[in-house]
Amino acid sequence: MEQLRLFNINVQRHLIEIPGIPSSVGLDVVGSLRQSLEQNQRDLGIYNAGHLITAINQAKQTSLYVAFDMPTGATPKSTWNALRKAIEEGGVDLSRVIWFGHEADFYGPPNSNFDYEQQRLHILQKLGVSIQPIIEPIAAAEPVLHANYVPMHLYRPRDDSITSIKSAARNSMVTYDQILHTLLKRKDVLSLGFHGVGKDSHGFGELQLFHMWQEAWKLTAASFITPIENYRYRNGLWRLPDGKGGYEIDNNALGEQLQNYPELQLLAGLGRNVLTGLDTCLEIFNDQKKYPAFRTTLQALRENIRSASGDIINNNFQQPEREELLPLFIEYATKLQDAGKLQPSDYQKAGSCFKVMQLISQSWIGESDETVYYPLWSLITRYFGSETPVSRVIKERAAIGKKTTMVLPADVVRDTELESLAMK
Repeated sequence: MEQLRLFNINVQRHLIEIPGIPSSVGLDVVGSLRQSLEQNQRDLGIYNAGHLITAINQAKQTSLYVAFDMPTGATPKSTWNALRKAIEEGGVDLSRVIWFGHEADFYGPPNSNFDYEQQRLHILQKLGVSIQPIIEPIAAAEPVLHANYVPMHLYRPRDDSITSIKSAARNSMVTYDQILHTLLKRKDVLSLGFHGVGKDSHGFGELQLFHMWQEAWKLTAASFITPIENYRYRNGLWRLPDGKGGYEIDNNALGEQLQNYPELQLLAGLGRNVLTGLDTCLEIFNDQKKYPAFRTTLQALRENIRSASGDIINNNFQQPEREELLPLFIEYATKLQDAGKLQPSDYQKAGSCFKVMQLISQSWIGESDETVYYPLWSLITRYFGSETPVSRVIKERAAIGKKTTMVLPADVVRDTELESLAMK
């Protein structure tokens, strides 16, 4: 634990040692418990922008480029405000930054909440960046890089059919990976990414809880596409911790807004091969609604943590039970079927918990309520233990020596059992 003034703001700095992995993970709590919510949010923006500015200045001094995986949505608003202020004050040169993202829609209405590509372009325009796209790998291999933005929408569908949309999305993701791998393997590129963590513990873009099944996880190594139906909680079976040891029933980060965009077919996410290869990552828990996600992710990284006072805090680590739960998954699916909640299926032959869950997702009859979901959530929680998409990628990065820092304003731990992590 270390108290310091970083970027002229208060930061309480900790290191998380993960059992069995030699590389540690940073934990920075920004601001203080004495400050207001607004002050801590401002300081969080300064902290995040400061990391990017530090990388940009380092690149300028050593003739490097910065490849930046930029966030969208509500999490980074204070970051862009701080960066824009620094640009106006004349202290930042963005000419050596290559911008890219970790999520995209295929193909929703323009300027919707899910039009992440347009969100990125709008942010860059407000920062005064003249956007020059990189649309093929050969352009990313040029000795001098003249372009500065890698779009995820690299192909357009021939028509409105789902077949054409899937083809365009898949081709886009293949070329997107090729461009980014070409960029990141260059010796003159310094790479970093900022990722906002959702209250349901999803993170690193579109890496969601339903991707955590081993059969699904391996499909996220390369940049991937997921049918929009999977983002409804009845298919994803979302675990949303309520911060009190229980779970609330809710939709995921997209929620029922999906009903407003019937033309939206797929969402795409940046593959783990790129995410784990970034030199530095910040995982940002930006407000107190994210405390349960922070707490769960912290639980997954280690069994105990040391507080600022030196005391050991029991981290309530929950060991995953995995496939030994298969008989219980089959038993509950059969019970739902007998109660008329599911269409008939031969769950006994499923062979894995993941396949049972697939059959359940495909077999619902009508709407289901909490009494159905809570037992399933209980089984899924036992299956994955404390693990989250964020904790899993953090571990993958740490295992190969890549630096990750979890970042949160002091308000996230205010009046919680982890309040001692923040500066008073």
